[in-house]
Amino acid sequence: MMKITVVTDDTRFFKYVESAVRLNGCNFARYERDKAEDSVKDADLVVVDLLASDRQIHAGGCPVAVFSAVPSYGEALRFLQKGVKGYGNRLMNPENMNQLVHTVLSGQVWLPPAILNRLIASVPQNGTSKLEAGFFEDLSEREQQVAELVGRGMSNKEIAELMNITVRTVKAHLSSVFVKTGCRDRLEVALKLKGNL
Repeated sequence: MMKITVVTDDTRFFKYVESAVRLNGCNFARYERDKAEDSVKDADLVVVDLLASDRQIHAGGCPVAVFSAVPSYGEALRFLQKGVKGYGNRLMNPENMNQLVHTVLSGQVWLPPAILNRLIASVPQNGTSKLEAGFFEDLSEREQQVAELVGRGMSNKEIAELMNITVRTVKAHLSSVFVKTGCRDRLEVALKLKGNL
């Protein structure tokens, strides 16, 4: 049985996480500061509400997702550097909350799109582009264009507008890029394109 430990003093936030996350056989537990180690023992994920505490949270080595009242790029970077795998708004819509949890549990990083795109854009080019080096040669011309624009830190909406296609078509091209390259997400695509992986 999967266990998610939620660090919060806000009962509404706890119930929100519990109702938003759709995982069969998942057990939700509240973090108890006086029993910190027991609270995270056997946890598969620790969800931290930043409004709950500014103290050090003992996560026991499992993945951590942090929720802020006002997410920011700087705060996201600080948490990523500390090993946090998920970061977002504590009031995000339930579908995004569910997606974040599933993404982090699968070993990937989840960030709000604007923060992720800014992070991707800030990654410097490291040598020859993998696109030029032929790494993405199995992609169609349109898929290569989408991959290149993702590497520039553009959102799906921006890519759609630039290429004069729908956001749905951008998502379809991205899904194909992931399958053909073995990349798990747009960050990995961007890092490979820029020669950083």
